[in-house]
Amino acid sequence: MNNKLANPKVLGYAAIFITGWMFSMYNAGWFMKQLPESDLVTGLILGGVVVAVVGILSFIRGETFEMTLFLGLGTFFFVISLANMQSSSLMSEAPMTANAAWLNIVWAAFFFYLWLGVMKKDLFINLFMLGLWLTFLALAIGGWIMAMFLIYIAGYLGLITALLAGWLSAREILMSEESGQSTETAEA
Repeated sequence: MNNKLANPKVLGYAAIFITGWMFSMYNAGWFMKQLPESDLVTGLILGGVVVAVVGILSFIRGETFEMTLFLGLGTFFFVISLANMQSSSLMSEAPMTANAAWLNIVWAAFFFYLWLGVMKKDLFINLFMLGLWLTFLALAIGGWIMAMFLIYIAGYLGLITALLAGWLSAREILMSEESGQSTETAEA
């Protein structure tokens, strides 16, 4: 009997991949306005709740970096989804504001120090964290100087970062399967 628990990072990175992709398509200019339905399902539930639960599971497993990353991103997606839904229910376009830029710079600082903390980890985690930092930095600067081209750049950086999260999820599955097969072979 195998008492091994599943790796929650698989689900966490997959949820970041899907949610990050959905939000980044809007920032990249693929859609003219944010869709409240996608914010509800993708942002609140998948990006907010599911990612936060993965953060709690990472805490239980003693994975400090993953706990901080997943709880932080879960909080971000939950808050930004509520804000987008609120602005769309008021029938107002959510313009770039200095307040949003300050919110993005705070998240950029958060991801920057997380990136510094994982410098000794592997290349893909470094690239993923660098992508998060640069995405939020571009969003903040674009909001401050009202430069849509920086928002578009942030959107494409976010798409690349989302792809990296998808790769990290797939890699965690492959690593879990390989370690499970070697355990089964040793038992036989």
